[in-house]
Amino acid sequence: MPTPVPIIPSMNPVISPYCEPSQPNNELTATLPTMASVFLMLNGRAILPGVTRSRTAFGHREGTVWGGLASRTRRNCRAERRVHVIIPLHMSLRMRLPRALFFAAALASVLAARPLAAQTDDGTTFRWSGPVASGHFIRLHNMNGNIRIERGAGPKVEVVADRKVERGDPKTVKFEVRMRADGDVVICALWGNDQECTDNGTRGSYNSNNWRRGVEISVTMRVLVPEGVKTFARSTNGNVDVQGVTSEVDASSTNGNVNVRTSGGLVNATTTNGSVTASLGSLTGDQPMRFSTTNGSVTVFAPPSLNADIEMSTTNGGVVTDFPVTISGRVARNSLRGTLGQGGRSIIVRSTNGDVALKRNGI
Repeated sequence: MPTPVPIIPSMNPVISPYCEPSQPNNELTATLPTMASVFLMLNGRAILPGVTRSRTAFGHREGTVWGGLASRTRRNCRAERRVHVIIPLHMSLRMRLPRALFFAAALASVLAARPLAAQTDDGTTFRWSGPVASGHFIRLHNMNGNIRIERGAGPKVEVVADRKVERGDPKTVKFEVRMRADGDVVICALWGNDQECTDNGTRGSYNSNNWRRGVEISVTMRVLVPEGVKTFARSTNGNVDVQGVTSEVDASSTNGNVNVRTSGGLVNATTTNGSVTASLGSLTGDQPMRFSTTNGSVTVFAPPSLNADIEMSTTNGGVVTDFPVTISGRVARNSLRGTLGQGGRSIIVRSTNGDVALKRNGI
């Protein structure tokens, strides 16, 4: 790989490896004494000092003319808090330097406003620790394994993800961290090279031939969330367990149980094959909530003072509630629609094969 050449040679950049040696298309990171006065050139493109060139959703094509900030690092590389800017290749050096100052100043303000996150991966355990602003989401996506989220005592979100390998190469599973434009943080466990992490979660599929060859790798995510941070958790094959958090929760699985207990905030909990249990704390606003499964029971514990319009139903099972309900429409053995208290937000409690229940939680 060509060594980056400084536009101002006197800055003497220090070059260090960025990707794992065994990975293709290795990147290089340049660290300079100052960050706001010079660009480096790497493979014909200009990069900011102290910034790693990385792939974005726009891709890279030779001669592409664009410039801006991006936070996504190359998949298969260790993620670092690096942002890159690509400058039009046809521009003269005289024109590049003012633009360099502009983008470097913008980058400096971004990094100064947000503390750096810490991230490590030793091949068995992935760790990430970083700030997520109150009122924003930490978004977790896991294809095969459990997710457990608890309230943390510190100011940062702490994520520990352990690979459990029964058979196969642990490098099959990699992790990616993304910062969304709205301030939410997304963390994905990725199986194989055909999956990628997007703002909305994992995209792509894991080659089914690997399963047929007996590859057995799961990931258990353990997460500590500060007060006020919202949680969004998705597992395809695994349980999702959220305990003691203080803000909004959106939790779901395809094959696994979902268990949520909060002291306050909106809750949505769903699965396809498994049971759902939710214990709600204090509620404000009138946003709807949904608790549902296809194969399994659904039990929701709610404050006695709950005001809501409820809909409870099952195809093969029973309906139970501890609350006095003003019934709307006809009374049926396996469905109920009515009003709790003064009415308000819509709450749906639904199963196809299993009992559904709405009970008082004693708060």
